Amino acid sequence: MTKRDQMIECMAAVEDGMIQTAQHSDIWQNRLIYALCKAVYLLLQEAIKR
Repeated sequence: MTKRDQMIECMAAVEDGMIQTAQHSDIWQNRLIYALCKAVYLLLQEAIKR
């Protein structure tokens, strides 16, 4: 598996986690986790574009 494939796999896992967190965002920690996941997702997305 190439590095790019691994990043895409990680993005899919992060996206799944974000969906799970967004559905249960009734405490502030979930919003923090969602924001951190979003930041990682955006960084991976940018890295894949290069």
